[in-house]
Formats: sequence, structure tokens, C-alpha cells
Amino acid sequence: MYDKPVYPDVISYLSPEISNKIHYMVTGPGYNGKKLYDLSISKGFQLVCPVRRS
Repeated sequence: MYDKPVYPDVISYLSPEISNKIHYMVTGPGYNGKKLYDLSISKGFQLVCPVRRS
């Protein structure tokens, strides 16, 4: 099981002082999703997920 549903909750607790210092948030491949990318951008940083190769 992965924590993808928890990511928005964790990000919402970041204070502006903390989120202003973040440039990139690196996560596992389970966090790859447009909504999470958009949420990260709205907080001022970029979500980076490894790409799964088949």
C-alpha cells in the first residue's frame, strides 16, 4: 500500500515559511498523478517522481 491519499494532507500542513523554502518534493512512483503535480505547483514547488520503466 502507498500513501498517495495522504500527500494532500501533508502538503496542506506546510506553513508558507516552510513551503517557500522548498523547490522540489521527491516522492516514490506511486505519487505520480496530475492532481498531485498541480497541488505541488500551487504550493510553489515541483513534485518529482521516478519514472517506472516497463
